[in-house]
Amino acid sequence: MNRQSLSTPRATGHGQLAVGSGETQRQRGLIDALFAAGAESDPLSMLHPAIDRSLAMTGIGLWQCCLATERLRWSQGVWDLFAMERGEEPARGLTVAHYLPESRIELERLRSKAVATGGSFRMDAQIIDSRGELRWMRISALVDRSGPSARLHGVKQDITAERLAATAI
Repeated sequence: MNRQSLSTPRATGHGQLAVGSGETQRQRGLIDALFAAGAESDPLSMLHPAIDRSLAMTGIGLWQCCLATERLRWSQGVWDLFAMERGEEPARGLTVAHYLPESRIELERLRSKAVATGGSFRMDAQIIDSRGELRWMRISALVDRSGPSARLHGVKQDITAERLAATAI
């Protein structure tokens, strides 16, 4: 895939995205259920391997970031989205470097606001994966201050095909 220019991330006034073109209510329901389940517990520690694989097959992955250490944890779908080798702990700085500048700026703005307010956000972002391919992902995130340390966690969904189909019309 080449680095063609697609539309930029668009967030509504509160950092929330409306259901996007091509995103079904079923997909939104699944993402919201996973998102809500993570608010009360660590979604990655409870994730059954078969469910992890099933989510990855649909382009969905779970992630979390410890706010004190910026240590990341990813499910299989996020590793696939970034086309990175599993096993090594992903470094946040290296991961953020994959974002295109416009997406990186919007991510940091929304993330900072969510961390400061204990809130959440959703956005569409462009990245260049480790193979050099342009990808689009939908990020849903929330701050969780329960437990021993505060963390940001949520869902990343590969929406590359959806975005390419929208530009082809």
